[in-house]
Amino acid sequence: MKFTFSNLQVHSINRKTVYVFDEHQYALPLWAEFSISNSKQYGLVTFDFHTDTRQGFNRYACLQNSGELHRVWDEFRINYVNSITPTDIKAVVEATKNLANDEHICAALNFGYIDNAHVVNVENEHHDLNIFYYRIKTPFDLESIEITQNPYERDNGLTQFFLNRIEDDYLVDTGFSIPPNPFILDFDLDYFPTRESLNPKNRKIITELISKAQIITVAREEFYFEKNRKQQGFDVREAESLLLKLIEDVLLKRRAPL
Repeated sequence: MKFTFSNLQVHSINRKTVYVFDEHQYALPLWAEFSISNSKQYGLVTFDFHTDTRQGFNRYACLQNSGELHRVWDEFRINYVNSITPTDIKAVVEATKNLANDEHICAALNFGYIDNAHVVNVENEHHDLNIFYYRIKTPFDLESIEITQNPYERDNGLTQFFLNRIEDDYLVDTGFSIPPNPFILDFDLDYFPTRESLNPKNRKIITELISKAQIITVAREEFYFEKNRKQQGFDVREAESLLLKLIEDVLLKRRAPL
């Protein structure tokens, strides 16, 4: 099926498909099609400023039942989810219009496209069934950071460590390890606060993730990118370009810059 939603762009890089789109919830039909076409559940590894693990269609249920008790919202949500046939990709695309941009992971778990999710984020940690959360243990004041110069030259490397969120040392500090089973790799561009954060110097982990991923999905989420970026003059289009370059460098086995 040909998708035309959310300013979707499709890139094929050395036989691996990379999808880039505006709103993060539109990862759902892409994951759905891949899972359905292969008759297989996958793991998910996602890099996102936020956790994006609210219950699927929760906001829609609230809007449809304004003023009612939470129990009514929840019953409506469950009935709505049960009305969607997970293998009907057209129905999933249509339902995604009612999905908020932080509800796609739980929706994908509910529909059986993924069976676990590894969420590398800055925002929070929860304890959910089949969802594993990773954030750094090193304390730092996020709100105080605003980069106007090269972050490699500031704060004796602490700013560099905190902002460069796909560097090996950072990911090790979160406790993240690469899952052994086949997985989808997903990015929200709001995870990347500076240009340098998309050009990791020590990149063994992210290189292995990109190499092993079955497919790669990328959400632009421009509003949240602008809200969370920490470098003046850095915009979402540049972030998109830099991430695609990183993916190409890995998949085409280009030499990483020193």
